[in-house]
Formats: sequence, structure tokens, C-alpha cells
Amino acid sequence: MSRRFVSHLLVASCVAGVACPCPAASQTPARQPITITLASGTVPRGGLATISYDLAVPATAKVEVLSERGDVVRTLLGGSKTTHGVVVWDTRFDGPEMLDEPEPGPLAPPGSYRVRVSVGAEVGDQVLLIRPAGGAAPATAEDYAAQLDLALKIRDLQTRANKGLRDARRQQQRLREDKASATNLEEAGRLEDLLMGTSQHRGQPPDEPQLLQFLVRLRHPESLDEQRHHVAGD
Repeated sequence: MSRRFVSHLLVASCVAGVACPCPAASQTPARQPITITLASGTVPRGGLATISYDLAVPATAKVEVLSERGDVVRTLLGGSKTTHGVVVWDTRFDGPEMLDEPEPGPLAPPGSYRVRVSVGAEVGDQVLLIRPAGGAAPATAEDYAAQLDLALKIRDLQTRANKGLRDARRQQQRLREDKASATNLEEAGRLEDLLMGTSQHRGQPPDEPQLLQFLVRLRHPESLDEQRHHVAGD
């Protein structure tokens, strides 16, 4: 059998889907599944949902909770690289952006949600149900939707207010730094005047000890006026 015939036979086998000994086909990595385990498939509103996941190889996973419409309700940290991770969802949406301590987000209304764990292109998901909390007043789906809509608007207003306050603080810090720079320039000018006055008064540039003395006094601007009087009195 000729080499050309064998080559054509291998190509035909690959195209036909037959097990192919070609190097390119044997190097294709196998997909690594993600296994998700829920401590309970149904949790009460305001309760805690414990989510465990297992990976084929150590990796940093992203854990998200999605609504029935596919909107991201909450993003949870998957932790460091590992093959097994556990996160807990408090059945709440992401909270507002805060300046200091975090604040919880609105409670998710009863319904069906999807837990999604992803590592790169690999994705695993599991359905999670939220039921009304025990002892809660009866409410319709429309009531829950209206409550959530109002709570999300308040959350977004908090985020905007905190972002504005954070920007104001940054601007205030820049102004302080600019003011400090302007003060340093003014003090440097005063030092230059003193040095020039000393040189003209004595008819020669200041020697090294005098220059060092002036540079040290620059760190204490309150003493510059005293030094100026001292130089003027020489």
C-alpha cells in the first residue's frame, strides 16, 4: 500500500467521523464538566442557600444566581483555585455600592432561580427554588414584583449617592494636594529670597552649612519669618 493511499485513507476516516489517529484530533482537550450540589433545592425567602461545586482541575470559579429571565441577581466569589468550593447565598440581590461597610441588597421574591458556576468556557447550572417565608403575610406575584422594583430603585439611588460622595472626596483630596503643592512653592520662593538676600548681604554665595540650615528650616515654615528677621539684622 502506497504512502499516498494511506494518507488519503486517514483523511477520509477523519471526515467520516471514524476514530482518527491523526495527531491534531488526538490533541483536542476533553471538556471538563462542573458538578453543582445544593444542600436543599428549595429555601425560604430570607434563608440561606448552600451551594457546592466540584471541578475536574483546580480553578477559580465564578458563581452567579440568575432570575427566570436570565438577569444576574447576585455574583458570589468562588474563592481561590480549588477543585471543590462552597458558597452561601442569602437569597438577596447584590447590595448598593457603599463607602465603608457593605449593606445587604433587596430580598429576592419567591420563584425559580438558576445557580450558574463557570470556569472559562465551561458552565454548569442548577435550579433553585425560593418559597415564601413561614409566617409571612400572603402576597401575590404582583406584590412581590412591586416591592422588588421599589427596593432596587432605592438601592440604585444609594449607589449613585455613594459614587458622588466618593468622587467628592477624591476631588477634595486633590485640592488638598494642590494646596500643599502651592504652599511648598511659596515656601521655596521665600527660601530663595532668603538665600539671595544672604548672598547679596555678604557679597558671596552661602556656604554649605548655611544652605543646609535653610533647607532644614524649609520643613518648618513658621521659622522662616524668624530667620528672615535674623538675616536682616546681620
